[in-house]
Amino acid sequence: MSGSRHTPGPWRWDEDGNLVAADGKRVLTAATFLLDHRELAASIDAKEPDAALVAAAPDLLEALREIEQASTWTMHSGCMEPIGRLTDIARTAIARAEGRET
Repeated sequence: MSGSRHTPGPWRWDEDGNLVAADGKRVLTAATFLLDHRELAASIDAKEPDAALVAAAPDLLEALREIEQASTWTMHSGCMEPIGRLTDIARTAIARAEGRET
């Protein structure tokens, strides 16, 4: 993807609750501060492009669901090859976003 400013994927959660890139660098760090055993504040530290990508995740997931649904219909109409590849990509991304990594 040309023009992307976010940290390249894949990303994963580490054992400390940080979102990290493939090279091990932190993409997003979240922390909760407690005062008198009550949650006082939450803090998230991320570069702006990475934060924008995380915030867009629900919209991206919905778009992939619509692409997957439309491409499935198109495949049944006889246009198989390029649409089938897009369907596979969309299904893989949907599964990952829903925590069902394939």
